[in-house]
This record gives sequence, C-alpha cells and structure tokens, in this order.
Amino acid sequence: MESSPTSSQIIVQIKIHTQAWSASLSKLKIRTIGDVLFEEQIIHKYFKLAGTSIRLIRWLKPQSNFKLNADARYISGKAGGGAILRNQDGEMLAAISFPITASTSLEAEIIAIIIATRWAVESGYCDFQVETDATQVVSYFVQVAEGRWKTLFQEMKDYINRKGVSIGHALRESNWVAHHMSAAASAQLQIFNRPQDLPYLARQAYFRDLYGLPSFRCSY
Repeated sequence: MESSPTSSQIIVQIKIHTQAWSASLSKLKIRTIGDVLFEEQIIHKYFKLAGTSIRLIRWLKPQSNFKLNADARYISGKAGGGAILRNQDGEMLAAISFPITASTSLEAEIIAIIIATRWAVESGYCDFQVETDATQVVSYFVQVAEGRWKTLFQEMKDYINRKGVSIGHALRESNWVAHHMSAAASAQLQIFNRPQDLPYLARQAYFRDLYGLPSFRCSY
C-alpha cells in the first residue's frame, strides 16, 4: 500500500506547481488586475484623476546576489527601523525590526541603513544591494557628506566597499516591506526568518512583491 505524502513533500510539490504556473503566466503575458485597471484607464476615471500621472511601481529583483531594503520611521521623537533581505528570486532570507535613538527623521534613516547593512554582513552576506527611499541618505553615500555626518559616512563607505555593497534609491511604493517593518519596531531587535512570522502589513507587502503585484504612484 502506497504511503501518504508527508507535509514537507506536499509543500515541495505545491512550490513546483506554483513556479510552473507563474512561468506559464509570464509566457502568456497575462496581466494582473493592477495592470488592467491602469492600462484601461479605470483608475483615472474612478478617482476622477484626469490629467494626473499614475505609475505602476513594482519591487525589482536584485541585479546581484541579494537585495536589502531598509527604512526608518520617526514620529514625535520615537523612531524605529526595519529591513528585509531577499535573494534573486525575491524570496525572503531574513528580516529585522529594531529600535532607534534619533533626534530627527534624517538621523533615523541614516542609523537604520547602518544597522541593517551591518546586520546583513554579520549574518554572512556580502556583494548585495541596499535600497532606501531616503534620497538624501543615498546622496551622502554618492557624494561627500559634510558637517556632523562626514566622518561617519566616510567610515561607512569604506566598510561597504570592502564588503561589495552598493546603496541606491527606491521609491516608497517599492519599499513597503521595510516601511512596515520599521513601523512595527519595538523596544528590542527582532529577527524574522519566515515570511509567515512577519508583521501583518509587512507580510502582505512581501507577497505582493514576490508575485510582482504593483502599487500605484500618483503625481499631480
């Protein structure tokens, strides 16, 4: 009598069939509901956004081995940071949320990038991309930061160069997972190793990214 498959075997089979299904959709160029709403101008008509520029924004898989998305939240003197590390298939490797001591939102963003990057490197990863939606922070890494940040950024630039890390800008709509991770930060650093353990909003954003579903960005 043939034995019943184990739960692990069932999960493997589901993953295989899901990947095959996703590949077939890609070949057929089947559009998501977001694509349809956007292309058919339904979004514009429903929200009476005539003359408004609307873009579909998706999280993009890394060009190198891994991608680390990081973000910070600063409200009324309280700050928190969050980050998620993913592979070339968009699959989560790990995620973190952590408290931050900062006096401004810019300082919180800087600290979040530093903590998240060091965490990824100390976890054994190198040669990866870092993305943040903080434009000013990215400019500090590209150019020469002045004033109180000069020494800190020079040390950090030397550090990431040795580890093969690059830092770039991402629109907020493609950085939702890290955003929600920072919003869920508590008094202690938390590490998540499975998508199902992520905070609810971060988990929803992760699966949207994984399946290539877009967010809408409006420009007035």
